[in-house]
Amino acid sequence: MSRKQRFIRFIFLCIISIVIIIILIGNHKSVSYSGKEIYIQNNDENSSQNRIEFKKDYNETDLSTDNTEGDIDNDIDNDIDNVLTVPVEEAYKNDDRKIAFLTFDDGPSKNTTEILKILDEENVKATFFVLGKLAKENHSIIKEIYNKNHKIGNHTYSHEYKKIYSSTDMLLSEVNKTNKILKEILGYNFKSNLFRFPGGSFGENKTVYRQAIENQGYKYVDWNALNKDSEGRNKTPNELLLNIKETTKNKKRVIILMHDSATKKNTVESLPMVIDYLKNEGYEFGVLE
Repeated sequence: MSRKQRFIRFIFLCIISIVIIIILIGNHKSVSYSGKEIYIQNNDENSSQNRIEFKKDYNETDLSTDNTEGDIDNDIDNDIDNVLTVPVEEAYKNDDRKIAFLTFDDGPSKNTTEILKILDEENVKATFFVLGKLAKENHSIIKEIYNKNHKIGNHTYSHEYKKIYSSTDMLLSEVNKTNKILKEILGYNFKSNLFRFPGGSFGENKTVYRQAIENQGYKYVDWNALNKDSEGRNKTPNELLLNIKETTKNKKRVIILMHDSATKKNTVESLPMVIDYLKNEGYEFGVLE
């Protein structure tokens, strides 16, 4: 074979190789990732269709990143059927069963988070009567209470006595405002018929307010035991425990008033001792509905 023929053959083989490479590249698909977008690059005629379909699949599996209520977990703490739940009207039922209902008012706050940790460790559920103005500022804590299968009740929006008790219309306005905030945080299917009057429902002067609340379908909840963390000077954890012992003495059913507002650090510190005492006294723990 002459040199010229060998050169022509070499050129021909090079051309064939280039054609094969072009064909292979044309059919090749590569996956790229950039920020929040995953897409397929494809040089064939279906390129744009493949890219759109892949992005759609990716977004459908990542909806939680754009869902403001995405951290409400419907599967967390699947022991909800094991929670002792008692209707308010049966809370003081006269039988031999000893039940303690832990209730916390005036939150949520940073102390609520610490209380929830303790309740988790002790495997105890509680009922939280929240203020609308604080719920509005602490969405994540409200969601945590809800996700952990504790109960949430309404404690008005402002807790300002002069404003709340200026008229039944003003009271109901505060209750409805708080209810709206809770639904915005937890979803519009959320419903709670629990209510606690700031200062309690005690006294003849609150008769019209009790009637107004009941007419709206709410059950108001008072208490028959307390740690006195909102009375007088700031009390030590041991003093708070002593008040629990004194006010629960000789009682089978106890609805215990405590507070989880931002200033009640000693309530948090006393809580493990309170729970331990109640367990040793033979109490079960329940929530109200």
